[in-house]
Amino acid sequence: MRELFSTIVIIVFLATIAYIGMQSIVGGGAEKVEIEIGKTENLTGKVLDLRILDKNDLGEVLKLNAKEALVNDSVTKMKYISAVFSSKKHKTIEISSDTGEYMSKTKDAVFSGSVEVKSKQPFSLKTQRLDFVSDKRILKTDLYVEYITDGTKISGKGMIIEIDTQNVEILSSVDATFN
Repeated sequence: MRELFSTIVIIVFLATIAYIGMQSIVGGGAEKVEIEIGKTENLTGKVLDLRILDKNDLGEVLKLNAKEALVNDSVTKMKYISAVFSSKKHKTIEISSDTGEYMSKTKDAVFSGSVEVKSKQPFSLKTQRLDFVSDKRILKTDLYVEYITDGTKISGKGMIIEIDTQNVEILSSVDATFN
């Protein structure tokens, strides 16, 4: 019975994602969502090796990978996450975290626990929580951040990254060390 329930939950989740992907318009581009599941544990409903590819006609892409996930129709809870955000200008931001959530209706995501952000711009950033706001294409946090670029270390509280431009704004209590 649990096996059947787990299978039904996964099917409902995949159908919801597909429906939302077909109906969504973000920044004027139609969305396409692809989901790939490596394996499902029948008794717990845990998904192993979940991959979500969310892209639109404007060239904006989110690749989300999780080694483990619990899936339902509105929120997917994940562990051991890696994500890549690509902009229409071919700029990429890579994120890794211990845990996170993906909201299928809004396409927002939350990354938490040892969050690391890297970019080819180049910069790297560390914090404990980072929120992806899909409709604004930003990453944000209210927590302490450590931002490193070209030998300069900047820390502070709160931050916003615009994914398409890779502009980074640290919001308060800013401290900088130059090498």
